[in-house]
Amino acid sequence: MNRSLLLLVSSAILCWSAAAFADKPVSIKGKAPPPEPAPEQAKKTEAQKPFDHSELGARDAAAEKAVAKVKERCVADPMSREGPTEEEQARCNLAVARLVGLGKKGAPSILAALDEADELDSYYAVNRLLFTLGKIDEKKVRRVVVDGFATIAKEESDAQVMLVYQLPETLEAMLGASPPVEVPWDTDAVTDAWEENRRTAARWSAFLDENADKTRKQIAAEHLARARKEKADEDPIKAYRAIEHLVDRAPFEALRAAKVYLKRDGLDGDVEAGFESLMSEAEWRIEEQKAKAASAPKLPAPAKSRS
Repeated sequence: MNRSLLLLVSSAILCWSAAAFADKPVSIKGKAPPPEPAPEQAKKTEAQKPFDHSELGARDAAAEKAVAKVKERCVADPMSREGPTEEEQARCNLAVARLVGLGKKGAPSILAALDEADELDSYYAVNRLLFTLGKIDEKKVRRVVVDGFATIAKEESDAQVMLVYQLPETLEAMLGASPPVEVPWDTDAVTDAWEENRRTAARWSAFLDENADKTRKQIAAEHLARARKEKADEDPIKAYRAIEHLVDRAPFEALRAAKVYLKRDGLDGDVEAGFESLMSEAEWRIEEQKAKAASAPKLPAPAKSRS
């Protein structure tokens, strides 16, 4: 009898324990959900946003409105083939032009918007904000952008992955040139995307340090002169980098230089492939320039004088 009673009580306890366990909220990873962050911790998280614009001054009211207009008007689905209509494009361009007109005064508001950007919802707006940022020739702003690039790459922020791939183009627009590119025949290739982003951010940081006291115009002029000097250098790495620099700035010159370099004897097959790729890029740029020239509205001929 006592044994039967003991079994009955044990069964009841077992059933109660199972029910109580089932009612407990259990994390997928087997841990309880973290508590809400304290106000101090929340402030710390806020301060760790990639683009620290605190030393650029207060956000300007006119710039805030201009940024809001860009975010409102420059909306397009990045997966769409059609893109924005002509009317939508015109409204977006007008909003961007107004923001560009504010100059460096708009930088704090642009950077704040980039901190909050959701790439999935506002890819085109972010692209236009970065374009506007690239127009600003201001040393402090450059440093904020480079440091933000390094922060995103370090933290491997998936939410800002599309942003990080556009930052090199923005920085090149801001500085007028870019760090030396890696040559395609380099065997030390990186397969991890975030590691490549970290290396790229480090190159931009070093490049900025080298040109810290120069204006965009000075940097652009120096690098163009160097490229023209080194486009036929005996060192194929120097020549490749020089011609690559010319592709966007002087594609006809780049095309001729690549063709001449390929006539050299003893070039390794991988090196030849690299210069052939530069030829293709230059040819594409030339065709692009011709297409733009053909589509540009033609100005009416000046009226003939009747005198």
